[in-house]
Amino acid sequence: MGTIYQRKKKQKDGTRVPSGPFWIAYTATREQHHESTGSTKRNDAVHMLKLRERDIERGVPVTAKVNQLRFEKARDHFLA
Repeated sequence: MGTIYQRKKKQKDGTRVPSGPFWIAYTATREQHHESTGSTKRNDAVHMLKLRERDIERGVPVTAKVNQLRFEKARDHFLA
C-alpha cells in the first residue's frame, strides 16, 4: 500500500500550508519510490497510485520514468 501526500510551503507567519501537486510514494522491489502526479487533484493521485500498485502486483517493472519515451529510442524505431 502506498501513500499520497502534498508538500507543504512555509508562510511568512510560520504556518505550513499544502502547495503544488500531489505526490505518491510506494515500494517496489524493496525500494521506496516517490513520484509527482503533476496534478493538484487528489482523485488523480489516487488513480495514479492504484495504477502503480496494480503494475507491482502483476510484476511489471515500475519506476517513476517507466512511461517516458527517450528520443533515441523513438528515432531508432522510426529508422527501422
